[in-house]
Amino acid sequence: MSSDQTERLNKLTPSEKAILLKASRGREAVFEKSGPIPSQVVRSGLQLSFAQQRLWFFDRLVGNSPLYNIPFALRLCGKLSIEVMRRALTEIAGRHEILRTKFAPQGEKVVQIIDPPAEVALPLVELDDMEEHEREARARLLAREEAERPFDLALGPLWRATLLRLARHEHVALFSMHHAISDDWSIRLLITEAATLYEAYLRGEDPPLPRLEIQYADYAEWQRECFGKGIFQRDLEYWKENLKNAAALELPTDYVRPTAPSYRGAKEKVDLGSSLSEGLRRLSQHEGATVFMVLMAAFKVVLMRYSGEEDVIVGTAIANRARREIQGLIGLFANTLVMRTDLSGNPSFRELIKREREVALEAYGRQDTPFEKLVEEINPERDPSRNPLFQVMLVLENTRLEELELKELKIYEFEEETRVTKFDLTLILTEGKENIEGWLEYSLDLYRGETIERMARRFEKVVEEAVRDAGQRIREIELMGEAERRQIIEEWNETGREYRETPLLPEMIAAQASRRPEGVAVTCEQDQISYRELNQRATRLARYLRELGVGPEVIVGVCLERSVEMVVGLLGVLKAGGVYLPMDPAYPDQRLNLMVDSARLRILLTQSHQVERFEDQSVRLICLDRDWETISTRSSEDFRVQVEPDHPAYVIYTSGSTG
Repeated sequence: MSSDQTERLNKLTPSEKAILLKASRGREAVFEKSGPIPSQVVRSGLQLSFAQQRLWFFDRLVGNSPLYNIPFALRLCGKLSIEVMRRALTEIAGRHEILRTKFAPQGEKVVQIIDPPAEVALPLVELDDMEEHEREARARLLAREEAERPFDLALGPLWRATLLRLARHEHVALFSMHHAISDDWSIRLLITEAATLYEAYLRGEDPPLPRLEIQYADYAEWQRECFGKGIFQRDLEYWKENLKNAAALELPTDYVRPTAPSYRGAKEKVDLGSSLSEGLRRLSQHEGATVFMVLMAAFKVVLMRYSGEEDVIVGTAIANRARREIQGLIGLFANTLVMRTDLSGNPSFRELIKREREVALEAYGRQDTPFEKLVEEINPERDPSRNPLFQVMLVLENTRLEELELKELKIYEFEEETRVTKFDLTLILTEGKENIEGWLEYSLDLYRGETIERMARRFEKVVEEAVRDAGQRIREIELMGEAERRQIIEEWNETGREYRETPLLPEMIAAQASRRPEGVAVTCEQDQISYRELNQRATRLARYLRELGVGPEVIVGVCLERSVEMVVGLLGVLKAGGVYLPMDPAYPDQRLNLMVDSARLRILLTQSHQVERFEDQSVRLICLDRDWETISTRSSEDFRVQVEPDHPAYVIYTSGSTG
């Protein structure tokens, strides 16, 4: 067991240790059956792991995408030797073959190509000649650009390091790794090894790092061999049965789900605070569960209340590093587990924790089954707009980068902004010494920021209510905090308003024409006009109608096909102060003439090919196509008719179904 793993184990509560022990018992027989991971003698033509293969297929499908980039950045304060740092990174790349790996088709399969060791590039970008606030802004911009720069899986290398100099004794190190060669555990390993090597080289000592027994490619070959022998078949059958007939979680969204996601994302802060975090820890210990299980239960209450569904599936990530040989390896070992929980029967939150505990234990005991293999075996109906099997994820990280102090150098985390997301929603929490905090990451294809802000506050409220009284039934748990409740019950019901302060529609259009004259106002198939042209044409028509006696309370029929002219006609009537009566040209002649008689129309806007339908009427017909030459001689200069907000704007005839 590694020192890092020992340290994590020592931090666990007695109940968490018992849970870990129970989850590991079911895996001991599998470990014994599969045997140790051997080191392959031949270092060419080695297969991809199942997770790598999925990422390779995704890359071929969508092209070079930054979606599976893993960016991280460090702020380095103090005296930095760039050459020593480069030497440390070069040594790490030499130790870990995966950092020199790329992928290429070979016959009917894709294989790992391992390049020989070479010096790692560490370009330096100098920002120290800028003002302090400009340096910081520029550093964050460069960090974002680096995070969004894609990799080519066929060319490599699949990781990059760049150094930004903000001042003589202040730097920011930007790293980016493709997920095909790394995971969160790997990032910690790289940082730890770099710090260890850096200090050793400064002191002139030999690298103190232990020899690696195997490399990632060995693990990938072993994983393939195990599945070929059916060693994990029982676990695979469990997952297939557990996820049978699983349906997509239908959460309400602000926007219609696109057929193909853009993967554009943003995030909302979540912070449980020190007091609530401590209460959550006490609740988990009292119920014989982990903090993760309680958080998952609370999150699923929110999802159930939003969706109305009682069969709730949420994905989660697990390090999957139980085997001794792989604990010190950089590579993609993390796996995705699918947590399916039955919330039916309106159980108490305490009962839900028990259900979640059993779901988690069953999943932990079968965590070696690659998610990619699971999707392949279950073969759910594919929907390009959704992730297979689950669309919502929760991740709890129980380690964060604490301040590292080296010789004359301190290292801090340099937080970056999320701009991509793989799922509809991802709740990413970190359990620090005091607070449990993190982010609710969301897809911009589906949600507005204010929607997710409310959801984040409601999650915090559910945790608060569960800690206060775990005996509450989950459908009775209060979702709204005091601020939201006051807004809905009090502020939104303050409906008194002086509408005279609000400009009328023609005035609003005229104002927009002044602000954005060339902005597109109306589009109909291939035709479009700007705000300036719309306002000018409607003004000319309004002046013409005024000459014919149109003003407040005067009804003008509008029988025009859907077109730019129809919008001009409606706005022209309103500018003249009149009342428009929409008349659908698709109506039978008898109904149209009935409307003319009933409304006692004196003026009707139409088109020349509609004229014969109204020949028996005494109404004056104005054809916007035939008569426009005359109308266009009127001035386009804006004018105002004395119209009050309580004057009628339109009259509409219905069959009763929409009245």
